[in-house]
Amino acid sequence: MAAAPGVDPTALATPLRAQLDNAPRWAEDFLVTRDIDPSWRLLAARLPSMWAFAQENVRTGRVDRKLVWNAYLPPLALPQLTLATLLATNTTTEPVSEAMASNQTKLSIEEMLDRKMSVSFDQESLQFAVDTIAEEFNRDLPANNQLPPIEIIGGDLQKMGITQNQQIRDFAKNDIPLRTVLTDLVLGANPDRTATGPADPKQALVWVVKPDKSAILITTRLASDGQYELPSEFVSQASP
Repeated sequence: MAAAPGVDPTALATPLRAQLDNAPRWAEDFLVTRDIDPSWRLLAARLPSMWAFAQENVRTGRVDRKLVWNAYLPPLALPQLTLATLLATNTTTEPVSEAMASNQTKLSIEEMLDRKMSVSFDQESLQFAVDTIAEEFNRDLPANNQLPPIEIIGGDLQKMGITQNQQIRDFAKNDIPLRTVLTDLVLGANPDRTATGPADPKQALVWVVKPDKSAILITTRLASDGQYELPSEFVSQASP
């Protein structure tokens, strides 16, 4: 390496030596922060030790105005070190944690409603039943997913004479969609026990999704009219 006029050739060695001294640490950081392709993962695992060996076996000298670097390495070390370093510098700079997070499935509220779950309890108030269902459902969600809150609109229920302390008994659901669990919940808490199903007009309690998808609401059929879109479960299907 030739120095420009007026520049001490030995001064060029300082930044290059600093980079060489840092190479083993750079290789270690690369291993723990990058998503390495399986095709060269074994070679990548040797990269820190290869750079550490190179660091210990590189010498510098000066010939006239030229800086000379000499490395004493085994015959196959240089091509392997060169290849591994080239592959490392061309590996995505996105850390493993970020790459994994970006690849994880982000479920929509519709997908969550169709996702199966299991839950059971002997007797709970409507409020505690809702809390139990949400807790059990969130437990099995993929990472970085959270069920929007399930909110009971107490004022709407009071107008129908329903309280949040309404008792739900012998509730046991196994491997069925969340939407079915919620439907069965409001069926069990409905004040009129003669309702024949969720689409029956006598089924006063319903659940709906807020228009902005920020929450699932438990309200009444009457209060939802004109404000929310009823799920298909609560809508009578016209005969063909």
